[in-house]
Amino acid sequence: MLKSITILLFAATTLTASSQTLPKLSRQQAVEDIDSLVSLIEEVEVDPYMQLPKETFYAAVAESKRTLAADSIDIFSHYLKLSRLTGMFNQGHLSVNLPKKIPGVTPKALPLTRILKVVPGSHDVILSCDAEVEGQKLKRGSKLLSINGRKVEDMVRQYMPMTSGETDAFRCESLANRFGRYLWCENPTDTVYDITMLDGDEHSKLRPTLNLRLKAVGYNDMAEPTDPGSDEPYSYKMLNDSVMLFTFNSCDLDGFNYFARKMFAEAKRDGVKHLIIDVRNNGGGNSDTGDEICRYLTDRPFSGFGGSKIRKSKTVALYYNQKVGKDTVYDYTNASDYNLHLPYDPKFRFDGKTYLLISPRTYSSASNFAWEYWKFVPGTVIGEETGGVNISTGDIIRRVLPHSGIRVIVPWKIFYHYGAKDGDPIHGTIPDIPVAADQALTKALEIITAGGN
Repeated sequence: MLKSITILLFAATTLTASSQTLPKLSRQQAVEDIDSLVSLIEEVEVDPYMQLPKETFYAAVAESKRTLAADSIDIFSHYLKLSRLTGMFNQGHLSVNLPKKIPGVTPKALPLTRILKVVPGSHDVILSCDAEVEGQKLKRGSKLLSINGRKVEDMVRQYMPMTSGETDAFRCESLANRFGRYLWCENPTDTVYDITMLDGDEHSKLRPTLNLRLKAVGYNDMAEPTDPGSDEPYSYKMLNDSVMLFTFNSCDLDGFNYFARKMFAEAKRDGVKHLIIDVRNNGGGNSDTGDEICRYLTDRPFSGFGGSKIRKSKTVALYYNQKVGKDTVYDYTNASDYNLHLPYDPKFRFDGKTYLLISPRTYSSASNFAWEYWKFVPGTVIGEETGGVNISTGDIIRRVLPHSGIRVIVPWKIFYHYGAKDGDPIHGTIPDIPVAADQALTKALEIITAGGN
């Protein structure tokens, strides 16, 4: 039988309401916001209903309007309602976000927000690392059971459809990032969280039940991961005399070509035998960065992309300050190998062994780089399938809904990874050696120690 432990972290005994006045919309304003969202999606996307039947979406839109309050709607419940609509499309590049600033409101959230993990498949919500919150030590893997009397499994079942993404694993990553936000939006006046959790990881022989009372905190007071990693978009360092680690956190093109030239020149000069490329936390950016890296790693013409479909609508043209023409869809899915990139001369290329670390957080341009590495570079891919998939939407415009100020991100292209075509099973880059993403670096070093095979 599980042992129950109650820990009161501070003296409050009841939930207290905030004195903040929540911004409100009239019912008509909320309806107009919903209509604006639907119009924006249909005006911008190449084929918004390629996976979601239009009649299914329209039925959900009608239900969203029907269930609006008769008098006034607060901006937080409105945001959650819109999130359910965009989540139906299963697109990681389509989403809504709260305004950056909400007059009269100071965000408060669950202090565990930054260290939560949603496990793919089971959808358990656990702590991603050891943590200390208000003097209480909490263990990595501890499983949240309830918050303020609500079962966490019910909350996940409600929140998951609000997230964006093509795969379950990526949506779990997205929910981990947004869980605290959704909780706050449902209960924006709560200042205390009563939490029940199973202490320790799933392999523990005895997992006592902890009952915690945690105070809602601001953004700067949330518990931080014990190993948050580097904030730099890209960096490299030597792990020993023969192993270089290239941490590739963002496909940021600014200064990247010079950085890559310097890194590979030093690797060649210092006789580096093994290069580990870590894109586990790379959510994308400019795909030219991945192309630049591959020029140093392969002797074959290569590409991550195999084609695209692009819609140039009035809305997109105005966003980029371009001349408005006829709304046209361009189909480039028959692109030939003539468009492949060429590798660098052998004297510049890295001639050691390479290892690519991937995870469900590897997305957008980073997943495209992982795909071209997987297809064209004679290296080893380690970790978990990428969140970015072989056929996905991309390249975005940003808009603000007229009454709520809620921000909308909408993609206007469909990208096909090299070799992918309509009708193919949807999947990301598959690791050669599947291991938990947080163990991928350890696994790469084990392989190197064992001889690099």
